[in-house]
Amino acid sequence: MTNRYLGYALGVIFTANFLSYLDRQLVSALGVRLIEHFKLSDTEFGWVGSAFTIGYMVFAPIIGFLIHRVRRTWVFAACVFVWSVATIASGYAPSKWILYATRFFIGVGEAGCLVIGPTLLSDYFSKEVRGKVLSVFFLALPLGGTAGYVLGGQLAARFGWQNAFLIAGAPGFLIGALIF
Repeated sequence: MTNRYLGYALGVIFTANFLSYLDRQLVSALGVRLIEHFKLSDTEFGWVGSAFTIGYMVFAPIIGFLIHRVRRTWVFAACVFVWSVATIASGYAPSKWILYATRFFIGVGEAGCLVIGPTLLSDYFSKEVRGKVLSVFFLALPLGGTAGYVLGGQLAARFGWQNAFLIAGAPGFLIGALIF
C-alpha cells in the first residue's frame, strides 16, 4: 500500500470514529429540548443514553463474530449507515419509545467502529507506526464528543433541534460509502 492510500485510510477511519462520537454526544447537547419535547422525566431521559449503551453492549460481540466471516469493510460500512440513519431518525422520532429505539440502533452501529476501526488500522500499518496511528484514531473520541456538544447546541439554535440530528447524521452516508 502506498503512503497516500494509508493516509486516506486513516483519514476515513478517523472521520468515522469522529462522527460516531459526535452522533453519540449530540443527544446530551440537546437534552433539554428532548426532555421538553417528549416530556421526559429524569429517569426516562436516562433511558435515552441507556438504550444506546444496551445496543452497543449487545452488538459489539456480534460484530466481532461477523468480522471473521464477512469482509470487515462491508460490516464497518453497514454499521456507519445504521448509526447515520438512526441519528437522523432520532430527530424525527414521534414518541419517546421510537427515540429509545433510534438510540439503541446508534449503539448497534457505533459498536462496529471501535471493534473494526483498530483492526483495520493494525492490518494497514506496520508495528513501528501502529501506536501513532492508533493514537490518531482514538483522538477522535474527545474531538468528536466535544464537537457533538458544541455543534449540537449551535445547530439546534440555528436550524432547530430536529434538523441538528439530520445535519449530524448525513455525513455518515459519505463516510460509509468511502469505507465500502
